[in-house]
Amino acid sequence: MGFDITSMLGKPPTGGVQANTIMNAPLDSLIPYHNHKFKLYEGERLEDMVQSIRTNGVLNPIIARPASEIGKYEILAGHNRCNAARLAGLTVVPCIVKNGLTDEEAEVYVVETNLMQRGFNDLSISEQATVIAYQHSKMFTDEKAEAIRTEIQNLENGEYTEDNSGNVYINENGKSKLAIVGTEYKLSKNSVARLVRISKLTEELLPSIDLKLLPVRAGVEFSYISKNAQKAIFEYFKETVVKDGKEYQAVRIDMKSAPALRELFTDFDGSVKTAVKMLESYSKGAEDKPKKPKPRKLNADIYSKYFDEEETDEYVNSIIDEALQMYFEREKEEIR
Repeated sequence: MGFDITSMLGKPPTGGVQANTIMNAPLDSLIPYHNHKFKLYEGERLEDMVQSIRTNGVLNPIIARPASEIGKYEILAGHNRCNAARLAGLTVVPCIVKNGLTDEEAEVYVVETNLMQRGFNDLSISEQATVIAYQHSKMFTDEKAEAIRTEIQNLENGEYTEDNSGNVYINENGKSKLAIVGTEYKLSKNSVARLVRISKLTEELLPSIDLKLLPVRAGVEFSYISKNAQKAIFEYFKETVVKDGKEYQAVRIDMKSAPALRELFTDFDGSVKTAVKMLESYSKGAEDKPKKPKPRKLNADIYSKYFDEEETDEYVNSIIDEALQMYFEREKEEIR
């Protein structure tokens, strides 16, 4: 089927969502969304999709928009279908090209598609953060977002028609199953706030959150410092971690260290290299500091054998100190 950019616009459905031309797009003309933060399917789920495409082909069209490079299209919905189609040996897939979308509208397609396909609870923490941050930002009107969600839902259900010219019209009787409200995901106000902060982490640090090596609250601390400081923290603390047979580069930082690192980089606006040097000096200083002795608890049954209740702590401690000195001196003598 030919693709004519001048005839791409069809009758827009309610809400202002454009109905655009469907085409058979070469897979090598489809490129991933520039800010795609959702992991592709793996394992059994990917294998099932590949087998389905080998048997039935790609039933639901990919949704894309024209990319800056001529002849290329940026995928908005269908990253997994494209990946599975390649593995299944296909060279072209059906594709609806959306023309004239704003970047905000394009983001709706990407986020809402992943929500519909996986469900919020099946997303990783970093993916949940992306969803919550997008919904929290109020980048577009609820009416426009609802129209786009309805369109995606109808496309997923195969509820669209194509005329002889290749124009696609989305049926208008479908209803979105999603509601953009925090209560939909049964999250507290604090949980939503933390996920919004997590969305501000660099792509280097986010896997550590999903691998549960970096606590969410530690990630929140790092979200307040500059991107270069975050990258330096990753470079300085990174280690190779193996999970489910795959290797990851991640950081393992506990909640006790996070506030201090945040304080170190408060108002920092320098380079990654400078930040790494600051971490080296900070770590050296921490090593030079004497460690606080671990407190020991003496069992009441033990000290009650030797001391009356009216004895002061100072007196009890002095006797214990003298007794321990005598004990260890004796130990040394026996070794000699």
